[in-house]
Formats: sequence, C-alpha cells, structure tokens
Amino acid sequence: MSASSEPGSLAFHNQGHALYIGGNQTAQGNINYYYNGEGPQQDRPVNTGPNYSFGLSLDGAPQIADDLFVGRERELVQMQELLSPITRVQNVVAVSGLGGMGKTQLCIHYAKQHRETYSSIFWLNAKDESTLTAGIYNLVMRVADGSSSLYTSHLNPDEAVKWFQSWLSKSENNRWLVIFDNYDDPDMPGMRSATGYDLRRFFPPRQQGFILITTRVTRLSFATQLKLCKLEKPRESLMILANRSGRKTESDPHAKDLALRLDGLPLALATAGSYLSQTTSTFGDYLQLYEDKLEELEQNSEGLLEYDDRRLWTTWAISLKQIESHDPEAVKLMQLLAYFDNQHIWYGLLRPGGDCGLSWLSDVVRNEIRFNRAMAKLHDYSLIDIRPDSYSIHACVHDWALGFLNRNLDFALHGVAMHCVGVEAMLPGNYIRNRRLLQHANRLQSGRLKIMMDSNMANMHDLIHIAILYNQLGELSKAEPIYLRLLQMTQQNESISTQENMLMWELLCELGGIYASQERFAEAEELLLNALAELKKLHGLEDLTTIGILHKLGALYLAQGKLDAGEKIILQELAGTEQICGSEHHTTLRALHLLGHCYMNQGKMAGAESILLRALTGFEKVCGLEDESTLSVVWLLAELYVDQEKIAEAVELSQRGIKGLEKIRGSATLGMARELAASFGKKGMLVEAEQMYLRALAAYEKMLGPEHELTVETAYELECFQRHMKYCVPVSSLSDSTNSTSASDIDNGWEHHMTLDSLQDTMMGSTSEAITARRNSPPLGSPSAPIVVDGDSDGDDGYGKATEQRRKRRKLQ
Repeated sequence: MSASSEPGSLAFHNQGHALYIGGNQTAQGNINYYYNGEGPQQDRPVNTGPNYSFGLSLDGAPQIADDLFVGRERELVQMQELLSPITRVQNVVAVSGLGGMGKTQLCIHYAKQHRETYSSIFWLNAKDESTLTAGIYNLVMRVADGSSSLYTSHLNPDEAVKWFQSWLSKSENNRWLVIFDNYDDPDMPGMRSATGYDLRRFFPPRQQGFILITTRVTRLSFATQLKLCKLEKPRESLMILANRSGRKTESDPHAKDLALRLDGLPLALATAGSYLSQTTSTFGDYLQLYEDKLEELEQNSEGLLEYDDRRLWTTWAISLKQIESHDPEAVKLMQLLAYFDNQHIWYGLLRPGGDCGLSWLSDVVRNEIRFNRAMAKLHDYSLIDIRPDSYSIHACVHDWALGFLNRNLDFALHGVAMHCVGVEAMLPGNYIRNRRLLQHANRLQSGRLKIMMDSNMANMHDLIHIAILYNQLGELSKAEPIYLRLLQMTQQNESISTQENMLMWELLCELGGIYASQERFAEAEELLLNALAELKKLHGLEDLTTIGILHKLGALYLAQGKLDAGEKIILQELAGTEQICGSEHHTTLRALHLLGHCYMNQGKMAGAESILLRALTGFEKVCGLEDESTLSVVWLLAELYVDQEKIAEAVELSQRGIKGLEKIRGSATLGMARELAASFGKKGMLVEAEQMYLRALAAYEKMLGPEHELTVETAYELECFQRHMKYCVPVSSLSDSTNSTSASDIDNGWEHHMTLDSLQDTMMGSTSEAITARRNSPPLGSPSAPIVVDGDSDGDDGYGKATEQRRKRRKLQ
C-alpha cells in the first residue's frame, strides 16, 4: 500500500526502523501503518485534526532582553502594515541595511510584539543553504510531532524541507510568519555567487502566509523593501550606551560626544557600552581610544552574545569579500574612499584621479557609467548610501575603511585624494559645492592622515589649490600654514626659476589677503606692497597677477577706513583691467563692484549707484542673472537703497538677492538677511525689517532645526525687535505707502525706546549669552518685558554697529 507524505494525511506508528514516505521504503524493519482506519485499534493514535498553531518559536535566535531594544517605532509600524494578516496573498518583506544596524533584533522584537497575530512564528538562520536546511529539519521534527501528522525522526533534510513547504501550503494554514535571518549571500539572476543560493527555493508553493527576511543586500526585487537606517534620535543612542554600560548618560557630555561619533549604529553603541561595563574607563576614555587606537580597541573588545562570534569590523569584511567576487575594483575604490570625507561623494570629484597613474582607478572613472557600477556594487551590500546627488558612507564604516583596509597608509591613495580635491576646487563652481569640498580637504589632514599631508611627497600645486579653497571659504587658520609651508618650500630652492619666483610672490599676495581678513593690517600691507613692487618690476601693471594685488590692497585700505588711498588703488586696478581685459570682463566688473563699495563708504551715493548699476549690468550679461557675483552686487545695491530710504527699490533688490543667494550659499546667506533687517530697522522701515527677520528665522528652522544656536539667536533678535516695535512709527511700508512720518522723527523715537548696543554686543559676542537671554526673556507684551536692554538709552542704536561689524567681516572675506 502506498503511503502519502502530505502533511495531515498520514500518521506513522514506528515499532521498528522502517519508514514509508510517499510509498517508498527508506529503511528495513517491522512497521505498522495506519491509513483509512487500518491497523490495530488499540495502537491507533487519536486523530484530533492537524495543528497549525505553534505560537512563537525563536529557538536558536540571538535574543536580547526586551529592555535592551531601543527605538524603531516607525519601522515597527511599517512592518505591521506590510505584514498585515488581512491580505489574502503571500507577503514577503526584506529588511535590508548595513551589518550592525539591528535588523535581526528588529524582526525578533516585532515577532514578540505580534505573537498573537499569527498562528505560528518561526525563526530560521539563512546565512547559507546548509544552515537553513538544518534549521528547517530541526523545526519539522517539532512541528510534525506536535501536529500528529508525522510520527518519526527518520526524515532526511531534503525531505524535511519538502514536508515543511507542503505544510505551509495547506489552505487552512495561512496565518504563519517565517523569519529568514541573515540572507546576505544570494545567488540569483543579476547577483551570482559561487557560495550563495536562491532563498526562493525554500518558499512554499502556495501564495499565502508571511515571510520576513533580514539581509545586507538591497536588491531583493521579489520582496517589499524596508531599509533600516541609523538611529536618528540622539536620546536613543544614549539609551543603548546607558543600558549596555549600566551607567547614566544624561548629564555626561562625553557620553553625548560618543553617541554622536558612533552615529546611531546600534552594534557600535552596544559594543561600546559592553566594553565600558567591564572596565573602569569613562565615556571620554572610550572616545579617545576610538579615535587614537581603533584597531587595538576592536581586536580586544569582546563580541556581543547576540552577534555570534562576529565583531564590528568582521561583519563588514564578510560583505567586502562577497563584493570582491563580483567587482574587485569596487573593493579598491572602497579603500580609496577612506581618504575622502564620508559625505557628498560624486563622480566629478573622483574623475581627476584617473590621471594619477593607477590603472584600476583609470578604469573605474573612465566614464560615469563604470563609476556608478562600482558604487552600485558597494551599495548592494549596504556599505554606502545613495542620495539624490551624491553617495555617502556611515561614519563607523568610514572608520573601518581607514583602520582595516588601510592599516598601512598608502601615500599614492592620499595623493589621489589630494589631486581630486585640488582640481575640483579650481573649477568654476558655487558656494555649496565648495563647502562640500572643504570637508574633503579637512579629511586629508585629520588624524593619521595629517602626517601624509605634511610630508614632502605632497604635490605643491594640489596644496596651493587646497589653500585657495580654504581662503575662499574663510577658513583662514587652515589656509595660512599651507601658504607658509609653500613659501618655505620655494625659498629653500637655491636655483629658483622665474616661474617659481612668480609663484612665491603670488603666495605672498594670498598670505597678505589672509592677514587683512584677520585684521592684521600692518602685516598685510607690508606683504602686499612688497609683492606689488616686485611684480611691477617684472611685469608692470599690465599683468593680471599685479592687478590681483591691487585689488587686495584696495580692499585692505577700505577695511582700515583709508578711503582715499583705497579709491586711488582701485582706480588703478580698474584702468589696468579695462586695458588688459576690456570693459565687460569679470575682473573689470569685480573692480567696479569694489569701487562702488568705496563710494558708498565715502558717502558718494550718486556715484556709488552709477558704478554699481554698471557692474550689475555687466555681471548679468557676462555671468547671468543668478550668478553669485551678480547677486552680490544686487545685495550691495539693496543696502545702498536702504541708506537712501528708497524703500521699494531696497525691498525689491533684497528679495531678489536673498532668494538667489540662498540657492547658492544655503544658510550662510541668512546672516546677511539679519544684517539687512537691522538696517531696515535703523531707518524706521519696521515692517520690512520684521519680514526679513521672519524669513531668516523660518529658513534657519528649516535648515538647521529649532534648537540650533543660530536659530535661537535669530529668534531672540526678532523677539527683542517685536517687543519694541510698538514704541516706533514706521517711516513707510509696503502695506501703508501713505505714511508721511519723517525719518528724523522716527530716529528720535527709535533711539529713545530701542537702544540695543548691549543687545547687539551679546548677539555678536556670545551666542550662549544670547540663547540664555532669549530663553529667560519674558513673553512678548508682558509687563516685565524690558524696554531698554542694558546700557544708556541715548547712545547710537546697536543695529547699526552690529550691521557694520558683520559687513566688515563679510567684505574682508
């Protein structure tokens, strides 16, 4: 008689060692079988029907105590929606993410939370095919015995898999959840692997039930993707540190620094907490060890029980080995990326590296398609993230790339990174791109990499370009030592060439500009005058390098208040640029811009307006309406019209300027908006001032968040302004153009009721004091709201002083 192996159709009574599955005898011995009522009545099992409810089965799963699980509320809600029992089709969800992100613990926590939702929940380790098969075999032994459908222990593993698939496919058994954990090595079309397998071969044939997969792979197209990212809330990172270390973190600033440094990666946070629970080290000690001796710390840290025998670094090394089998150049690219910053990586940044003599890199960056293919392979295993306009790497993975992949620092790779940053810095670009380059330049001379930046192997031209980048972005303390080092390198050369001599004077010129920005005026003037004298001997005034020195010297005199001397130098610059480049060249228009600024400071408002309008027309023609140079002139004209109390023109140009510059500079523009708000206020243009403050505040809140110091500082300024607005009558506003109050009347009232010298000193001098004052200030309109914030009410208003201080710093930069 044939016997069926379909679950629920046959019960075996094993008296010997024989077993029939589907009519095939698999072992010899004495057997009594019971089918359709046959067999001895006294030995026949009682048929109570198949059992499909086995509850929560997490045998072998790496569980942690419930109180150690932190956060992930949003992801748990998403999982509940995706794995809803209401659906009548099979739901397959893949939780993907970087190794150590907490995928397994999230799924186990979900299973515990929703154990009553499903008839059965099974956890299986799917790290490789043999482990998964063995897990299913062990599971079948329990399920089959409990369901009274199979009474034996002699199934082989492959037969157990088939039986399990059939059991999951029973029409009345449709509310189960199976968790396939650690499926990190797929072998399927588009992702071939010699060591991997196709998980879908283990799915039941009937489309029902619920399947949850954890994986580092981001391209399991047969499943609904739920990407698990880092913990975004700092308090959640602090909770992990506290729970694992057994220490309080709320009042420990070093704990907060450590949480920030580990960037919301649960495995890194848990490892740190576990280490601290076994030592007397403080959070600050651990952070210092992490920065200085990361490899030793990794090697001597005990692995966490829930992560088997893996540590923080080995979990990513496994992914890297799998990537290497697909694209070896992608692994080398990961090694190179350790020398760049971990944020804002794009093809154009690495493209110049193809000229540095590394054949593998020349292949990777030969075109954007090839580059994207290598980056896509790194993304497939969650080692990098993709943004709309760039790639990024988690901070801890970035640390691993430097500490593990670059145990021995590679001067060639560091040189490639320097060259890439240097070349990109010299391209015409915008403020935001240069701010991104700044982070890459900082990376090149941070930590272990600084010794390479300071070595004689660093390329001089790349160093110059990086110094210029620092200078352009106002990072003067970083630019100055590079210029001094370059000067030393050129001066030590006994047989200096004409080209190197020119370079030396150009470096002196740049250094003079830095000293001017630092208000080291005497040193700056001496350097610039010496450089000007030498270059005049070599080239006269018909050379753009000489013209560049005149421009810096003119700006220096304006900053010192030497307006007549500045005007004379700027007129020389203008004459030279017009002769060399013509009247519509960018260099000529730059000189016009500076001359207009000079005339404004001299009180020659008509002349300033004429010059600035000429510069604006030229920049619009040469550079376009939204170029940074064009918008800088627009902004200066707006300030001019504020001083002239031409309200309509001032408002129109200020709105155009801030709208355009926000696109280019982002939040850096908002300080200028606050300057203009103060200028509006000084002239009694109260509505316009308030609107400008509100715009700046809204932008700060959106870009930086409500708790950022600049947001709080701006809100404080706005509150003080609004608190005193009621004592002043506006000169004019867009909403009331018929107001005829004179400016002199307003100035008297404004200065009497709104003396803000000390207020602005607080804002300009100490952000922490401004924040404290704002938080402690009474609500608007309350009786205790002060009319005068310290100081003498008869003094000049602080808005004007603060505005001039800000303008001065900005113009010098």
